[in-house]
Amino acid sequence: MFHKFLALLFFITAIMACGNSKTAVPTGIQSAEPATKDALINITVEGLMNGTAKLVGVYADQNFLADSAKVGPDGSFTFQRDSAYLSGLYFVIVPGDKNFQMIIDANQHFSMKTKQGDFVKYMEVAGSIDNTLLYESLKYQSEVDKKFEDIQKRLNQAAKNSPEYAQAKSEQDKLLKERAEHVESYRKNYPTAFFTKFKLAGQNPAIDEPKKPDGTLDTLMQSYLYRSKFWNDVDFSDVRLLRTPVIHNKLKRYITEITAQIPDSIIKSASIVTDKSLVNKEMFKFVANWIALQYQATKTKVMGGEAVYAYMIDKYFTRELAYWSDSTEIKGLRKQAAEIGASVLGKTGQDVRAKDPTGQYRSLYDLKAPYVLVYIYNPDCEHCQKETPLVKQVYEKWKPKGFFDVYGIATETDDAKWKSYIAKEKLTFTNVFDPTYESKYYLKYHIDITPEMYLLNKDRKIIAMNIDAAQLDQLLTEEFSKQ
Repeated sequence: MFHKFLALLFFITAIMACGNSKTAVPTGIQSAEPATKDALINITVEGLMNGTAKLVGVYADQNFLADSAKVGPDGSFTFQRDSAYLSGLYFVIVPGDKNFQMIIDANQHFSMKTKQGDFVKYMEVAGSIDNTLLYESLKYQSEVDKKFEDIQKRLNQAAKNSPEYAQAKSEQDKLLKERAEHVESYRKNYPTAFFTKFKLAGQNPAIDEPKKPDGTLDTLMQSYLYRSKFWNDVDFSDVRLLRTPVIHNKLKRYITEITAQIPDSIIKSASIVTDKSLVNKEMFKFVANWIALQYQATKTKVMGGEAVYAYMIDKYFTRELAYWSDSTEIKGLRKQAAEIGASVLGKTGQDVRAKDPTGQYRSLYDLKAPYVLVYIYNPDCEHCQKETPLVKQVYEKWKPKGFFDVYGIATETDDAKWKSYIAKEKLTFTNVFDPTYESKYYLKYHIDITPEMYLLNKDRKIIAMNIDAAQLDQLLTEEFSKQ
């Protein structure tokens, strides 16, 4: 329940904040031009048909409608209002569902003029440094991309050790250097322009080539250096960057692509970037929520990814930091995180003692096989009805080897249904039912959705979770081969 609430709470409040705020520039943020109290943005697109133009804002990977305007017979229209728009990157959607970019910052009195067919090529800007720089950059990038495409074709056609290849590679390196210098020129010449901050934040760091003592490339060190520089040009204190795709895109890449998808590595990266975001409340709110939402029990595809969720809630969703939520909501999230944290990968699987169909108490720790599956199911659950026979097959395959056993826990059912289900499925592995929750199994093994599976090794450490019967069989095969 709480993870669904978390997602809903965050994204609704985020978009509402974008649509309703009247603050053009966040306090303390420098701007290249004086601020205007109102907005008057005149746009002309030659050859445009009559209709309605829309001004669409960006918040991370979300969009919101900021305004609309009627297009005149000459292709002109005006976005105008008494209060300033939020600073950020916008898209102007014109009749025909075509669009072009526009930056809105402190100065909101400017004009743009272009033509149908190629908005970037024909764009003329008056009165806005940010948009002048934006379209200068877009035009430059268009030209550079063509050169890169030509060079790449030559590289693909030439033999790697040939003079032709060497020539093309030299031209590519030179072009890369020129492009980097072009980007850096914005930092030097327009240090206070929002476009500059947006452009620099979106760049990827240079790739180093550290060598091992034997002269070969040290790929582990290369990855480390790349990650360590990834956020160098991102100003987390500038909330305007949230109203561009930059923060979301970089955060997604940093967490899910260039960080190894194992819980310990993800937690380390999550901590680094979330701590950086603490300089701005809205930035922190976005980063902390985004990471937590990726690793919910029902959403994550990372084995043990729930540990990341539990970590984020425990460290950052406190009364002091999670200002967007009330104490009751925080308490609920932290309670859920604590339950998840007790049964994540690497933790010791706790003992459960409950009654079997004969009324005898059976302990999980009484099972002596090296590997034990804690199988939590509901007889009425459709997924359980499909998975239980498959788990039974795995059990019957490995039980005779003395290598594997199953401790089944029925939940959300009654005694009659439970016993009938066992008889129907002819389940011979240990089965218990604890309708009074005497064993507190639900606190020892987090149950988000049934069936829930936890595989314990000989030390009763949790080595796998949220798996299906096919994955279970594969894991057992791998573990058995190590003997």
